[in-house]
This record gives sequence, C-alpha cells and structure tokens, in this order.
Amino acid sequence: QSKLFATYPEGIISSITKEIVKHSPNTIIIVVTNPVDSMTYIAAEVSNFPKSKVLGMAGCLDSARLRAFLAQELNTPVEKVGAMTIGFHGEHMVPVASTAKVNGQKVTELLSEEKLNEIIERTRNAGAEFLPLLKTSAWVAPGRSIAEMVEAIVKDEKKTLSAPAWISGEYGYENLYVGVPIILGKDGVEKILEIELSDKEKQEFANAVAHAKTLMEQVKGKY
Repeated sequence: QSKLFATYPEGIISSITKEIVKHSPNTIIIVVTNPVDSMTYIAAEVSNFPKSKVLGMAGCLDSARLRAFLAQELNTPVEKVGAMTIGFHGEHMVPVASTAKVNGQKVTELLSEEKLNEIIERTRNAGAEFLPLLKTSAWVAPGRSIAEMVEAIVKDEKKTLSAPAWISGEYGYENLYVGVPIILGKDGVEKILEIELSDKEKQEFANAVAHAKTLMEQVKGKY
C-alpha cells in the first residue's frame, strides 16, 4: 500500500490495470484519470494489450463542450454543429476551428475571430468553469462522454470521435498517446483519421505532442 500511494495516481492506475488483465483479459480499456494521455500510456504498458484496445476519454468531452458553446452563440441546435478538439486535455487542447461547421457553413464565416477565440478559450477552461458552480468537478458531461464511447464499442458503430490514442506516424509523430480523431468500434481504435489543420493548429498540436511526451517520460518506471 505504501508503494501504491507513493506513486499516486500512477500506482493506482497500474494496480487497477493489473486487476483488469487478471479478470477481463479480452476487454477494451478507456482511461479517464488525468493527466489522461500519460495515464493511458501506463495502462497500455501494464496491460500489454494491443494499443488499439487502450485509449483515453478527453476529446469526446472537449468536443461536446466546443459544440455546445458554438450552438449557444449561434442560437442553433447542437446537432447542427460539427466541431472537434484534438491534442491534450486542458491548456494544450486544440479546438479545430478551421474546419468547424454549423448547418454546413464554416464557423469562421459566421463568427468574428475575436468571438471565436473567446469560445476556444472557454472550451479549454470549461472544467474550471464548473468548480465555483458545483463546488466540485464536473461529472454529468464526462459520464455522458464515457457512455458515448462505450456505446460505440458495444454497438460497433464505427463512430468518428476524438480521443487520446496511440499514434504511429500520423500527423508526423509516433510512439505516444495524444488526442486525435479516431474511428471507434468493437475492436477499439479501428483507425486514426488525419484531418486538415491550419498552420496555427499544427503548431498548437505540436505543442500538445511535446507536452504529452514530457508527461509520458515523467511516469516511465513509476508503475
């Protein structure tokens, strides 16, 4: 126990993963604990599962928040909004505004750069926005996001969403977990999609990758 808590949360993720392997060796692991990219890496290393069967939950939640804020600003049903975040959960999140659309029209044509930047920053800081309101962290939206991912796997929906996944050359990077668009089905991450990014978004994604690599290096050997 002392060793377990000395490496919190790394030791806890490791301990839980070992029990998953013991009791459910044919499962798919979705990690929620932050920092989710490095915690997902630990689960993958400890389980020795195929990387496609170990992923994180972050982009699904962040993308939902981005769509909700855009829908609110443009007074339109959220179902009419197509938008996604990639990169790292939090400060190094990359809301992909360049390809976001509402009713088929580009968001960049509907909102000023200033307003769009406000929405992007609100998305990045949405978790903290709940703290003074709920006196605790958010749970409804994260829970719904986890349910969406589980449903995509159980029903083999081949659903496109964003999640921390293991990349092997996509976007010019490899050998780390970071948020990217994926197709999710019964076999886990069935494909990583490479979407077009603006020059600014490419740089922000590079920053997210660098941050994810740093955290991954910090947890090596702690599990």
